[in-house]
Amino acid sequence: MPLWKRADVYSCSDLDQILVNKIAERFENMVSKLQSEEKILGEYGRPTLGQFVSIHSLQAKLIPTLLLTPGMEVALYQAGLCWGRAAGEVMIKNFNIRNVEEFVEYGGMVSKKLGLQIPELIEINEFNGNIKSVNIRLYECSDCFGVPIVNMPICYFETGKWAGGMEVLLQKPMEGIEKKCPGLGDDFCEIEIKERQY
Repeated sequence: MPLWKRADVYSCSDLDQILVNKIAERFENMVSKLQSEEKILGEYGRPTLGQFVSIHSLQAKLIPTLLLTPGMEVALYQAGLCWGRAAGEVMIKNFNIRNVEEFVEYGGMVSKKLGLQIPELIEINEFNGNIKSVNIRLYECSDCFGVPIVNMPICYFETGKWAGGMEVLLQKPMEGIEKKCPGLGDDFCEIEIKERQY
């Protein structure tokens, strides 16, 4: 069953809207700094350690939580979906993005600068001029790069994030499905984002 169908309990409206707005405000500030090539550490970085942490420490928290907490994949996907919608609005506004290619290009620029992943647009499927699905690969994804095979995809937040951004860009409900992941033994993540079928 698709994650969005299992997620009746989790929705963006359930999240603390103040927190979502604060995150969007910080992201917008960071994007404007990226445009001007300013360093992004200062304001949001810790005084001694900075803002970046080892991906292994993040993965050490993520993977056991996913494996031991029933329903955590739904919560992570929905959190990513909310974040993707907010970040998508900021990116579209700041970069004047008009199409999927530009969205992945600029999203890739932000993702690389933050050390999250290197996205690549693989395919856009259209029918009568209407985009039905988009396939994106994520290389060196911070959620899963170098993880042991756990026989499940683990990038639920990233999948939701890209689906949420595409929803804003395409102005219709979309759903993301991670088809490939290092957690499954693949060398990269591959996400299919398709028009949501009710």
